[in-house]
Amino acid sequence: MNLFVVGIVADKARAEAVERAILEAHRRTTPFATGQHDRTVWRRGHAIGASFSIHADRTAITGYTRDTEHAFDTFCGLPRLASLAAGRSWADALGQARDEGRFDPRELGGVWALARATPTEVEVTASSTGSEPILLARRPGLVLLSNRATLLRLAAWPEFPIAYDTDALMTLCARGWLAHDRVPFSGLELLPPGARARVTPDGVNIEVAQHLAPPGPPPDDPPTDAELAATYDHIATEMVDAAREVGHLGRRPRIELTGDAVTRLSAAVYAAADVEVTLTTPHAAEEPHGIVAAEVAAAIAAQHVCEPVELAHDDLPGQLTTQVFHGEGTSNVFDPCPLLRLDPVVEVVRHAGGALLGGYDNLATGPRPPVTDIEAGRTFLDALALHNATLLLRDEARTAQQQINRRTAEELLDEVGRLSFHELAYLRLREGRGTGANRQAAAYGSLQVAPTLDDRVLRHLGDIPLDHKRSQRAVFELVQRLAPALTRVRFVGGRWRFEADGPDPLLDPDTWAQREPLVDVAATDRVSAAWRTRPDGSLLPRLVRSLGEPDALLDEIIDRRRLTTALSEYDRPVPERDLRSLFGALTAKHLLSGDWRPTGRSRRA
Repeated sequence: MNLFVVGIVADKARAEAVERAILEAHRRTTPFATGQHDRTVWRRGHAIGASFSIHADRTAITGYTRDTEHAFDTFCGLPRLASLAAGRSWADALGQARDEGRFDPRELGGVWALARATPTEVEVTASSTGSEPILLARRPGLVLLSNRATLLRLAAWPEFPIAYDTDALMTLCARGWLAHDRVPFSGLELLPPGARARVTPDGVNIEVAQHLAPPGPPPDDPPTDAELAATYDHIATEMVDAAREVGHLGRRPRIELTGDAVTRLSAAVYAAADVEVTLTTPHAAEEPHGIVAAEVAAAIAAQHVCEPVELAHDDLPGQLTTQVFHGEGTSNVFDPCPLLRLDPVVEVVRHAGGALLGGYDNLATGPRPPVTDIEAGRTFLDALALHNATLLLRDEARTAQQQINRRTAEELLDEVGRLSFHELAYLRLREGRGTGANRQAAAYGSLQVAPTLDDRVLRHLGDIPLDHKRSQRAVFELVQRLAPALTRVRFVGGRWRFEADGPDPLLDPDTWAQREPLVDVAATDRVSAAWRTRPDGSLLPRLVRSLGEPDALLDEIIDRRRLTTALSEYDRPVPERDLRSLFGALTAKHLLSGDWRPTGRSRRA
């Protein structure tokens, strides 16, 4: 985990004061500031760079930062730098390659953001989904960029306490995650996914340099079988290459595995890469997901453990503070993050798995109608981001979000290219913003990777027909290449979608009956909310009490009458959709209180 700040001052004489502000902001906002960590500060000419990191010395990364007389290089996330490093510090290898002009960010896989500063210029580039967020702050004579919002806010405005942008929290309180281009603090700009920002004393230039798919409309003719086979071969190769790099980090990866197709793809990737892993299932061994996961593990001779989620109803206060401090209010405490660890866990998770299933076009009834105009795009985004808005939101907040959705629809339509609007919306708003927030919050305790959330995998998505994604044939084709035995292991709750209605020539029609899926009967009795509710599934009294207290900032977007009604009705099991919204509101409330910062309270207006 690495946090960085780079910037340019118009007047060189201000550089020392900006450096002091960055260090003080780090002390006040970084979760590991008071513990063991690496710190590098660089100041030359008009430029300033700073990096604060943990985990590098516990992994093959070794170092996140390289500083010389002429340049400062740093990065965050997990870019594919292992082969470039060849046993050296990843930062040293990156900096040297850039010095020698033999490094092209467009060819870098993984999920990442890179920063370079020279005495007269800084440049920051991010990978295509925006899952490593980059923020920019501008003041007269000063421009700073960072991958942590509170660090940037206090470094740019050290004389002012943090102030909040409540509009940024509207979808958190409706849908349970942030779905647009803001962070909850005023004065900051969240750069678009794939952005490259160059800053000199003369100004700022921002362009999109990393694209999810080649620009332009899809070809008139569908791909041939040979072209599709080559595409699947490319994707499989990229996934295996990335998995081998993860295997070389020095920590044994833990792979999330249940009885579904997406986590099975992860198991297949790491089996093909010949990386020793531990397959982990959050269900009891005797439950359907535990049974099927054990069958998958046996087929690839991998270690498997079942780690059922245990009820722990006293965890809410600690989870809330940790989540907001780590994720800065952008990730919902409904999806709790791990605590700070100096020895990180490497987790292979299902993030972006829906990309190979058609994203928001993954409907059993058929693809959604194509979006070809801004109004249709806004209507879809309204349904996506505001589908639970009537539970809590004020009418004015809903209107404000609709205006944001219209602008977002326009931006998506400009970029669609070979992907459908619904695929792109999924990658940008769900896997980009939503996953990015969760990854950032989790990164203080774990390094999270996903086979599909990788620039060099995502670039091939536009070459796969939508019907292959929706029918699960795309996932099948990859698993067939990576670990063929896993295509024949049954699932929980369903089959491969392309053979759901009967045998299909793609997969051993004669053994179709042997792949009868297990029915997850326990799911109807299991309290899926686990620690988030009381044992009977009703709301925790602590949540009811906290949200029941008036809050001036939160009430700018929350309708107090609707919230009171929602809280009064839930002395019985709560629908998960409503629970996500209520926990989103609780996350927003805790953020706005300022109580998550150990150094004191922030300004509330």
